[in-house]
Amino acid sequence: MIFNDHSNLEGLHAPFGASKSSWLRYDDKKAIDVYKNMHAAEMGTRLHEWAKSTIDLGIKQPKSKKTLYSYVNDAIGFKMNTEVVLLYSERFFRYCRCYIF
Repeated sequence: MIFNDHSNLEGLHAPFGASKSSWLRYDDKKAIDVYKNMHAAEMGTRLHEWAKSTIDLGIKQPKSKKTLYSYVNDAIGFKMNTEVVLLYSERFFRYCRCYIF
């Protein structure tokens, strides 16, 4: 399968992505709490990067009840592509974490 090249969007977050608008409804306390807890977002980003690399390299994980290991193993087993950009326009796009055609 040959996908359109949207590599210029790699690493960016869409201005109208699904995870972007919730902060508009935060009060001051919630905004400060979220700012102080940015570690969770960083950890999520690092885990996504790890999963992508692990899937792309085909490194199966030990059988476990850990959801992340099951996700990685399923993606490898089904020969899924990782981080495919689904583009509608430059302002409306989303990453598909794993995709199979």
